[in-house]
Amino acid sequence: MDAKLTLPEDLIDRIVDRLVDRLDEKIRSSLMDVEQLATYLNVPKGWLYDRTRDKTSGFPCIKIGKYVRFNLPEVIEFLKGQE
Repeated sequence: MDAKLTLPEDLIDRIVDRLVDRLDEKIRSSLMDVEQLATYLNVPKGWLYDRTRDKTSGFPCIKIGKYVRFNLPEVIEFLKGQE
């Protein structure tokens, strides 16, 4: 016997909106700016800027216009591979 659950359309819309909001929060909270990453890695901000300007470095970053953001797990994996 197949039991089907029927939900009102507005409830489904609210649930989807809430899930999207939570996903957006997770994505935003996982990105770091230059200052945050420099503090975390204990390096000067200039060191990070140098790495992001050098296209051959392969340093993982996300450029959003003039802004640069970093995904910490990707940066850690990259740096481990540089040892």
